[in-house]
Parts: sequence; structure tokens; C-alpha cells
Amino acid sequence: MARWTLLSASVALLVCQTGALAFCPSGYPNELFCEDFDTYCDTGGMPGGAGVPVGTKCPSGTTKTPSGIDKMRTVWYPTSIDDLLATACGVPITMVDMTVDSPFPLPYSAPFAGSNPAEGREGIRELMGQVTFRDWALSEPPPGNQVLNLGRFIGNAFGEDYSEVVGTDANPLVMTFMVDTLYWENNSQRVKIFYSAGYVELAKGDASDPMNRVNTDFTWSPNCATYCSPAINQGPFQIMCAQGVTSPYGPLPAACPVVTTNPPPVRNAIGLGLMTMLDNDPCHCGVQAHGPINYHPGFFDGRMWWMLRTNNPVSSGGTVTDLNGNPVTPPAEISKPGNFTLWGPFGDRPTYSTGPYNWLTMTIKTNTVKLEMEAIESDKGGTLYRVYNVMDNVPRGYLGSFDTVRMGVGAGCELQAGTWDCKTGTDRTCLLTLNNNSRAVNFDDLSISDDSDYSVNGTCCLTDASCVDDMTEEDCEAMAGGRWQGSSTTCANTTCCPYPFADGDHDGDVDQEDFGLFQLCYTDTGGGVPTGCDCFDRVEDGSIDINDFLAFGNCYTGANVLYSANPPAQCTP
Repeated sequence: MARWTLLSASVALLVCQTGALAFCPSGYPNELFCEDFDTYCDTGGMPGGAGVPVGTKCPSGTTKTPSGIDKMRTVWYPTSIDDLLATACGVPITMVDMTVDSPFPLPYSAPFAGSNPAEGREGIRELMGQVTFRDWALSEPPPGNQVLNLGRFIGNAFGEDYSEVVGTDANPLVMTFMVDTLYWENNSQRVKIFYSAGYVELAKGDASDPMNRVNTDFTWSPNCATYCSPAINQGPFQIMCAQGVTSPYGPLPAACPVVTTNPPPVRNAIGLGLMTMLDNDPCHCGVQAHGPINYHPGFFDGRMWWMLRTNNPVSSGGTVTDLNGNPVTPPAEISKPGNFTLWGPFGDRPTYSTGPYNWLTMTIKTNTVKLEMEAIESDKGGTLYRVYNVMDNVPRGYLGSFDTVRMGVGAGCELQAGTWDCKTGTDRTCLLTLNNNSRAVNFDDLSISDDSDYSVNGTCCLTDASCVDDMTEEDCEAMAGGRWQGSSTTCANTTCCPYPFADGDHDGDVDQEDFGLFQLCYTDTGGGVPTGCDCFDRVEDGSIDINDFLAFGNCYTGANVLYSANPPAQCTP
């Protein structure tokens, strides 16, 4: 039976669940998936058991047990693999016990949260791992066949013919979750969120293919012992190369490709969470804290990482209110709304008596996402404030559908200098914390919401760049030159290019007339894309430049030589 992509849609108002026993179901409209980690006990109901309905919550005050942790590990399956060693990265997922691990109540649902251990300790280079949601009802016992996707949940909501979700402007897909790095030492709170890495990713396809995961390929920083004066006996550290170039820590290392002229390939995934390895200068010579630090969430758009902060990568805003939602003028020590400051006790701020609070929301639309973060902070006197940050219309690099959710940090590879190729061929290896301040990242109250307003039909692009709405994939591909754009796409939000793209006048060849049209669109690197010229931006770097010219030349046929009769071998149409 054919499996189709379905359109997702949801509008959900963020509601604090402080004091609630459990979060799931969250109450968001049209919820597809929800995980609050509060069912993993002997009497809990996920993944279910004899006489225990799925979703049954653990009683208030329940403490974690080995059998409960084992139960959770049947649902969250390790999928980050060191290809060279053929072993899973990191240690298995575990849980945070709200009763034992935290002496104060948290604004997350109780009694548990999921925790990806990856602690940096003196003399220890701890590996970071990643887990994927496993459909326990359809999977075989390990090491048998594992169904690592949300297909059954999507099918339950929309019918068995549907196994993927998408987001559009009219019908967005919403994912929200809590994240922190809370741990306790001698009954004292220690929050190392600025030094830690762990994110949630939505993806399409199996994690064994790195193109179906967030990009974590890297280069190395200098060795701080020789780079700094006086010497610092730390490093080198891993630095993500696929990131926007507006980092406050300076330019990317010279070994990384120049993303403006050689952008990274698109991955079938987007992600949001903690990513310290966006720090381009992790040695931090001359200051006390060494190793990668990031005070802001990281967002992976499908092509590149972005450090979310004031007006980066697009304009941002927000509000500060009291806990009842009334606007207030906060003191200077409270974070500025729109700067997406990850919160935890730091500097002269007192310990917030009910724990750190960072709630992230990602609303996925046709070509953009809306990113939100809410944090609760205290001033020097202990007064609490709710800081809301928002950034809308952030461009998506990956525009496809999703069928999988993962948590943690996936494997990456060291890149060959100036390229997006791994030094070790296609092999990936586990990433390392390399920072003795980093801690396990805790996730809780993860919800994915959509709607039933969907269509299996979509847009069909034809050779002459014309567009036909409401077509099945089969009917589209039966038309001459028909290229189906996916379920629920429309001509209103789709740019159809001629086939090949370089045939600007749609007469079947690529000749001097088409080159004249290309010249009118040419802006050079960083010059933008003029209206009507999107199809000439072949490397999708936001300008019509020499790279696009080379792609155009590869498709050149000459006057009256039909591309369809003799397509140039080097052309990517």
C-alpha cells in the first residue's frame, strides 16, 4: 500500500504546566505525539504491559528504578554510531528523578524527565550520543528489525495511508519541549547549560544515512597550550563548520568551507536545542572559562546551524512579564527579550528556588519557521520574571517532510579542509564533550502537533515551468516532463523552474538567448536574487554568482539543439 505525506497544522498556545503530575496529553490541538517520560515505572503504561493501558502515569512521588529505565530504553533507541568502531556513541539514555535528583519542585511534569548523559569531567573525554523514538509495537526485539519512526502515530491520526508530516503557512507543524542541564551536588544546584550540547531533531529517513540527520561535521580548534599565552592546557575542541557566519566568537576556522560561496548540502532534518560547538574560539585565551560556551539555543535549518540571539539570523523580539503575564520593567540583570538567553544561575544571580526553565517551541511553515523560547529568571532580590523570546520567518534549508524524532547529539566527521567531504570517506565518529563543565542534557514534555486538514494531492511542475495544482503523484509523472512537488503543496507556495533550469525562454534548448536572461539576473556573491530569478540560483546561496554561471554552462546545448534529445552529461537540470 502506498504511503503518503500528510499536511500538518496546529496552533498551540504555550501553557505552563507547573505543578501538574503529567504533561501528556498536553492539551495542544491535534497532538500527534507526546512524551513526558512519566510512564516509565512498573505501573506505568508506555510502552505498555500486561493489563496496563498505554499512557498510564506513574503515581506522584514515584522514584526511578532500573526496570523503569529499561522500559524507557525500549522506546528511545540509540542510533548514533561510530562507523569506525561499529559501536553506539555515548551511554544509554537515562532519566532525571524529580523526587531524588532535585530537592526543589520543577516546572516540568513529574516524576521524570529523559536525560542524555554526556558529562565532561577532568581527564575524561566523554562521548555524546543520540536516541531515536522506536515504535515498540512494530519493532522486533533487538537486534531484530527496528521501526524507528512515528509512522504508526501519524497513521492513527490520519489513516493508515499516511506516514509523514509536513508544515505549511496555512497548516503549520508545531514542536515544543523543555530542556535543561540541572543536576545537584551536595544539595546545591549546578546548571551547566551554557557548556552542554543536546538538541531535538525532526527528520525524514533512517539515521544510518548521515544525510537524514542534523549536520555535526566539524574541524578542530587550535591546541590551547600553544595557541594561548600564557598557555592553557586544554583543547583542541571540535567546531561545527555548517553554521551561519555571524557568530559573536569570530569567523569560522580556515579549514571550514566558506559557506557563502560553498554552502553545505541540505540534510533531511531540522533541529533545535543546545549546541556549544558553535563557539568558534573555544580556547578563550586570557579568561577564566575555557572550552566551548554558548549562551543561546542553536537552530539547524536543514543546511546550517544558527546561534539564536538578538536579530540573528533574522529580526527578533519578545516581552518581560511577571509570572501572571503582566508587563513589567525588569532590572538590568534580567536577560533582554529577543536575545534568547539560556537561563541558569550565573554570576551574581541568586539560585532560582524552583529550578531552571527553558521551554523551546518551533513552528514549521512552508519555507520558514517561527522560533520561541520562554525562560523564568530571578533578579538579585529573588523576584521572578518570565522572559519570552520570538523570531519569525527564519528560512528553512530543508523543505521536505518528517517521520522521525531524535534527541541528543548525532555522530559527525572531521572534514577535509575547504570541503564538505569527510577525511575518512563516509565514516562518522562520536562527538566529544571535551569540556569538564558540560553536563547531561535533560528533555521533558516533548509534543508534536498538527491537524487533519490535509491532501494527498499536490503541485505538478512541467517542463516549461508552468504549474498545475491538485495532482496525484501518478497523474503528474504521467504528464510530459511532470515533476511532482509533494503532498499538500500548491502553486501559490511553489516555484516551478523549467527543465533544464537554464532554459529561461522555455524553447527546449539552452542557448545565447537564455544566457542573456541569466546575465540580467547576475548579481555576484552576496548580491541577492532579483525577482523572477530564483531558478538561476542553483547553489541556493541567496545570490546569482560564478557558481550559478558554471552550473548554467554545464547545461548549454546551443541554438536549436533540444536538451531532451541530447542532454549534456555534466548538467544537473
